[in-house]
Amino acid sequence: MKLLSIDEEMSKLSLMKSKILAQLFHLGMNNGDVRAFKILLDNIESTKQNNASTQNFIQINNTILNQQAIESLNEDQLKEIEAIVQGEKKL
Repeated sequence: MKLLSIDEEMSKLSLMKSKILAQLFHLGMNNGDVRAFKILLDNIESTKQNNASTQNFIQINNTILNQQAIESLNEDQLKEIEAIVQGEKKL
């Protein structure tokens, strides 16, 4: 059995979820299955709440430090920032 990467697993789960939601829609429409509609609507509402984005960043004066900026730093720069934040180094 081949082990899949996390991205591949997430992609498979996303595809399965889409198929399941489509099936729930068809059950609701074709069979008048109220429970299928309820599950579908609950899932849609849950997805909306999960998609609310959170933007975390640190701002010092006019300098913003966010995830994208941190990822662009080299290892020495990261260590220097960590030392400053941990109080091991003075500015």
